[in-house]
Amino acid sequence: MTAVEPGPPALLPPPPTRRIHVGNVPVGGGAPISVQTMTTAPTADVGATLRQISEVTAAGRDIVRVVDALLYEAPRLADPAPVNPARQAR
Repeated sequence: MTAVEPGPPALLPPPPTRRIHVGNVPVGGGAPISVQTMTTAPTADVGATLRQISEVTAAGRDIVRVVDALLYEAPRLADPAPVNPARQAR
């Protein structure tokens, strides 16, 4: 009697996702793929961080993540929209 080789495992469809919005960018639930990136400037350098945000949004990134390693710096970047010309243009 010959051994039967098992075939490839059956792939199940991915579970459904729900759509959320990150700002005005839809994510999940069948939304188009969004391009995102992350800043690398120290958040203490607000000018450099805002420049990076402006540059990457001008290059077409949909979502820009900013990590604040020191939580006390967060209020300084609370809403960069008023000083970010690339975001204002959208």
